[in-house]
Amino acid sequence: MQPGMMTIGGSISQPRTLIQILTLRMKQSTSTYLTTRTPGDLASLIKTSETTMGSCWSVATYLLSGQTTGVIGLHVSDRRKPFKRAMIPVPDEHRNYLVIRINDVQALVIVEHAGGFYNLYLSDESGVYYSLSLRDLVIDSDYNIDLELIEGLNGTLVANQYTREDTSDLASSIRTVISLDNGGFWEGLLPPDEDINGDTINCEPPNCSLHLHMDSTNYARLGVYSTESAPGIIVAHGTIGIELSTNPDLFISRDGGVTWEQTLAGSWGVNLADHGGLMVAAKDYHQEQSTVLKYSCNEGYSWRDFTFSSTDITVYGVVTEPGQHTTIMSLYGGSWDNFKWTVITVDFANIFPRQCDDQDYYDWRPWDERTESQCLLGSSITIERRKPQICCLNGRDYDREFDYHICDCTSEDYECDYGFARPMYDYYAPCMRDHAIELPNPCADGKNKTYMANTGYRKIAGDVCTGGEEILFQRFEAPCCGDDTLPPFFPPPNQPGQTVSGKVASKGPLAAVGALLGVACLMALVFLAMFIIVTLKYRATTRNYIRVATAEEPALFGSSQQDTPENLASMAGEEEDDKPLIP
Repeated sequence: MQPGMMTIGGSISQPRTLIQILTLRMKQSTSTYLTTRTPGDLASLIKTSETTMGSCWSVATYLLSGQTTGVIGLHVSDRRKPFKRAMIPVPDEHRNYLVIRINDVQALVIVEHAGGFYNLYLSDESGVYYSLSLRDLVIDSDYNIDLELIEGLNGTLVANQYTREDTSDLASSIRTVISLDNGGFWEGLLPPDEDINGDTINCEPPNCSLHLHMDSTNYARLGVYSTESAPGIIVAHGTIGIELSTNPDLFISRDGGVTWEQTLAGSWGVNLADHGGLMVAAKDYHQEQSTVLKYSCNEGYSWRDFTFSSTDITVYGVVTEPGQHTTIMSLYGGSWDNFKWTVITVDFANIFPRQCDDQDYYDWRPWDERTESQCLLGSSITIERRKPQICCLNGRDYDREFDYHICDCTSEDYECDYGFARPMYDYYAPCMRDHAIELPNPCADGKNKTYMANTGYRKIAGDVCTGGEEILFQRFEAPCCGDDTLPPFFPPPNQPGQTVSGKVASKGPLAAVGALLGVACLMALVFLAMFIIVTLKYRATTRNYIRVATAEEPALFGSSQQDTPENLASMAGEEEDDKPLIP
């Protein structure tokens, strides 16, 4: 699929179908309301919209079958082909769809289900088949969504979810999880080992972790902040414990969310400048008024104070120009006594003693240190970054260097396919067949002699890995079992040493043959043991008992079927801080 123009639509429960069209062109977007003459007439709708840029992904929700109640459906069109109904693997009634992102390889869609809970789903590259990514996403009544797409790191997502066991109880604890592979796998945030005073933090995952305040709970604080100009740096307010709580402190991650450190106590307004080489923090209005702000040129390892006003001011925000390329920061706020808006601009250029040279940079590679692979989404990216202990100026014209190469495929490059899911809240479990979701049956009509067998996994959209373990997860040609029989499903192992449903997992047709040979060998041993027992019975006066262990053959078959988708139209003047260790 080629990148191009995409349209996103939403519907309301009235006799006519009201579609909101969002046209995306590069970094500009416009929206307009269009009304079709006939409910569900998507063909006329698309003809009305501006579609002059070639390839197109269109996503539309509308009333099904002309109904005037709140029954809606999600449909997708790729490059102006006929609309197909999106296959979302939950049989519950869908009340609303929130399209978070569409690009040329994937759609991220949140579905509001009956009962008031929200799940995040990821599409395949066609945009038609969806798999469950994250259950029980936190969204408040104003549709503030606790989901953040980290800038500067492709495929890194941070979200808050309810950790309830009882699905009827929505008012329960909240925890923060992160995905480094575009939503294919989620896990909790590792807590820091020490607080800002150097005291040990006693928090052992998975029962204790770091949790972040996001859009629904930040109370107008800084949420999860990242920028493309400083890849790998994430700043957020959070708490440490079993679940999210109040009275947060400021935390920073310098490796794309893998590890975190407490950098300031309390609530702060924060921004970055000079391509991430400068951080500025001011007490926000959740704390007392102040005349002092803090700044750091070593990625928050240490801070210095700067007096920006002779009178106390309540700071409501810290801003810089788009792109964060300069050293100029602006603070806006006012005094409680006689409130009027005040804007104060500070240029921090003088804190840098010199311009950076080539020796001041190092190569940083984003990857999940908790896994064996040093790749993310099938590739290894090396990013040039300034050494934190060197307080030098990047400058407006600094051009960051990147190096990129493709990796071999591993299990980390795959997610559950449509009709398969992991057990609730268990992200380390293998993908299991969800029999509540019917799968298309290519052998149902008896016309096909072979079909492409499903392993229960699919490559994460946008993942570019090749070779390696790819053969264990990809579909393969297999014979149909009969006119009315759903073909077998062969699940590969999710991780080395793991099994599907507690049983030995097959790796494909070769593994299936190996399993049969193993059964044959086992049967031969059984017959040999029986022969020995009979022989000894007549040769000895004492009985010999021989136990023969048998093994259960893995379950390889699923059932049920479904029709195919329908077609629908640091700091100057100071000694260098040696705390940061650069590899």
